[in-house]
Amino acid sequence: MKPQFSLLKRISGLGGVSSFVSQIAVAVTMTVVNYYLVHCGAESEYGSDIPLAAFGIVMKFNTILTSIVTGIGTGSQPIVGYNYGSGDHARVRKSFYLAAQAATITGIVFFLVFEFLPYQLTALFGNQGDLYTAFSVIILKDRNDVLRVFIYSDMEKRMEHSIHEYGMSPKTAREEIERSDRERARHYSSFTDKKWGDRHNYDLMLNSGELGYDYCAKIICSVAGMDA
Repeated sequence: MKPQFSLLKRISGLGGVSSFVSQIAVAVTMTVVNYYLVHCGAESEYGSDIPLAAFGIVMKFNTILTSIVTGIGTGSQPIVGYNYGSGDHARVRKSFYLAAQAATITGIVFFLVFEFLPYQLTALFGNQGDLYTAFSVIILKDRNDVLRVFIYSDMEKRMEHSIHEYGMSPKTAREEIERSDRERARHYSSFTDKKWGDRHNYDLMLNSGELGYDYCAKIICSVAGMDA
């Protein structure tokens, strides 16, 4: 069966193409936004995870808004279709205007809620950041039964590991290592007000490039009084 281009042209004129293009545009937009949130966020004080999580919250509320507006449009279709078929164009226009007004009002309400209640909305998806901070920084920092370990290695050994384990190119391996170090340093500094990697902040520092991962694990377990 050969495609009939005349029929395809008529079908596309009914609105199928616009919906198709709209969905493709949404997919491309989401991909680009996620990419820049991760890579540009890593360069900021927030890291890559926080911007991505915030965008996820926004998209969840956007889904709710879209569902409501779509419901208004879908619900008005039978009314518009019936009156159009009966030739009552005045009621068609009235139904369209009512649906448009309802969708517009819904959008305005969501906009105002986002503008004036951002913290309350964010709290609906979890508000444990301060709790985790208090536990990891305030509660544990003065305890004597906590072993603070810093494992490090030189860049050459770390790149060799990334290339071998993850199949990265040397350039990509170096970039990912440097990006990860920046994120860790910012995270550590923001929660402790101390310098990441400073020997004064740790009980034990091990060079995994020289000792190997297994031997580092044995040393940690030995110092902690655990069986390796």
